[in-house]
Amino acid sequence: MSEAEAGWVTETVLKGAPVKKDMLGSPAEAGQTTFYTRSFPVVDPSTEAVTDDETKVTVYVDDVAQDPGAFTLTGAEGKVVFTAAPGADKVVTISYTWLYTIAWGYSTEVQMDPGNKPLHVQGQRTPKKILDGKVRITGTMERYMPDRDWMTKVGPPDAAGKKAQEEKEIRLWPLSNASGKPKLVVTGVKFGPYTLSNKDPGEAITESIKWEGTTATPSVVP
Repeated sequence: MSEAEAGWVTETVLKGAPVKKDMLGSPAEAGQTTFYTRSFPVVDPSTEAVTDDETKVTVYVDDVAQDPGAFTLTGAEGKVVFTAAPGADKVVTISYTWLYTIAWGYSTEVQMDPGNKPLHVQGQRTPKKILDGKVRITGTMERYMPDRDWMTKVGPPDAAGKKAQEEKEIRLWPLSNASGKPKLVVTGVKFGPYTLSNKDPGEAITESIKWEGTTATPSVVP
């Protein structure tokens, strides 16, 4: 049976590496046992699946790593509950991996510009040498369906006309995201101009959003 294709399937994700960060609720109050990660869900760094496995994170109290049996993790919420309260004014931090999909889309275009520049010599019609330049990875996405937090993550700019974007990761599947199909992962992605329309009731849709990334790694869908 033939399989219909509607163009590249794309997923834009925010992903955080395991770096020690303060938890929401820290410093602790007397008797406090519940704390939250600043980003969620918490995922297994190897499978990227949401995890409740306490061994996949490291929780610290005043920079002292805690035994995984001293707390329970609810990865979907980024919640950590201690068996015994850490104590008043204790600083609770956590090292963890998190991943959040902010949008799905299709019909994207990716341009790989190696930045090659021809060196011309006066009096010659052909370039004498081709010089390597900086590689640019850019793209455009059409009919992009963002989640409700899209605007807060990619714009609009602040009162000063500037907004520091957090780098994102775009995963592209030209033939679907089935196992064994080709896959391209672009990292260091930031977004440029876009327009919003509302063709379907209650559904925000962006048309032709431009982006630029720093690396592009081809692989296959596991």
